Amino acid sequence: MATTPAPPVVIEGRVGRKVNNALFIDFSDGGDKPFARAVQGGSKLGVLFGFKNGGNGKHKLTYTDGGEIEVATNGGEPTAVTRGDGSAVVSIERADASTATQPDGTVVYRIAGDPKEAETADLFRGIITQPDGTEVGRLDVIRTGGGWELGIEDILDIVTGNFSWSSDVGAALPIPFQGTRLVLTAPTTPLQRDVLLAACVDIALGIRPYWKEMR
Repeated sequence: MATTPAPPVVIEGRVGRKVNNALFIDFSDGGDKPFARAVQGGSKLGVLFGFKNGGNGKHKLTYTDGGEIEVATNGGEPTAVTRGDGSAVVSIERADASTATQPDGTVVYRIAGDPKEAETADLFRGIITQPDGTEVGRLDVIRTGGGWELGIEDILDIVTGNFSWSSDVGAALPIPFQGTRLVLTAPTTPLQRDVLLAACVDIALGIRPYWKEMR
């Protein structure tokens, strides 16, 4: 499992397409190379011939150290997140907001739309909170090229609460979403990081709405 840097941390997940037409998402936190990659699951023939451009399937996330997470997207059912050995991590229930819950009933995170900017032409923006309501970060779902235009000054403004979004519409790629961006302002445990990356995979490869404005 990759070591979690101290906050604030920005994790970008960039979506691309493999030679066999399967979507993938590479996660990077500023290093020279991605620390994890997730690949679209589902019908192999449907993926190969382009009939499955994301959606239902068992999407596999693999860390560079060999750790594996499976994100099972299945229609309107809760998303089942498990480890490579089959042990359960969390179940993610989606409604107007989404809740990630461990098998013993402990809530890890809730993700809801940003009250001010849940949707722009370039991205969807969600707020990540702990069970007590404490905000611990933001989750951007990148819709167009303009959604990536965020410099370090902007990131620091997010952290300090001085950020206001202005969008320049870019040309969309022929994939459902261009990627995701996590801006984490509190420390995360390995479990919490697994959960957040699984949510990004569920959204970007499973094409699942995580808050009301994404529907």
